[in-house]
Amino acid sequence: MSIGCAPTPQQPRSPQLQSVNAAALNDSALVLSAKYATDSLWTNRILDLLDQAIATDSTYRIAYWSKASLAFGYGRYEDALEAVDAWLFRHPHDDDFALIRAELTNNSAERQEVARRILARADSLVRVRPESVSIRVEWVYWLYAAGDSVTALREMAALEAQHPDSTAVKLMAQVIREPGGPGPFLGGNTH
Repeated sequence: MSIGCAPTPQQPRSPQLQSVNAAALNDSALVLSAKYATDSLWTNRILDLLDQAIATDSTYRIAYWSKASLAFGYGRYEDALEAVDAWLFRHPHDDDFALIRAELTNNSAERQEVARRILARADSLVRVRPESVSIRVEWVYWLYAAGDSVTALREMAALEAQHPDSTAVKLMAQVIREPGGPGPFLGGNTH
């Protein structure tokens, strides 16, 4: 490279530039996914962009998450699991990804164990900030995911009574009351 030339995307000059490039690739994939959500011809291109984002910056967590989520949505479970496993190889204690892995592999025991670890952290947040609606809503979610649906539903009813106009409360009430559990990555039907 001669003096005065900008580095090529394949040779970023700093970790910050790597993250910017990875974020741009990730965002492009998400925009395309929203625009062509039902067009299967775009599926490979979108997942390729996410692979490029991961290759550009292997520490960019959001790209792994995006690939797992989109691949799951496209019914490409092996690709979703590959993204999750690649992240977990580097970050074996990331409970969010461990939970997705448990969902993708239909491992209910692992799912509940990870949910319990996350619930323990959420419990401590609720004790520190009991007035926070968002923290309490998340806590209810993890109660439910960890298998304590009785407490989750009781706490959800209390939140609904205290905050009847809260969108977050209304959405969480719908999530934990829908048949099959709280969505595709937590207790719902995976595949």
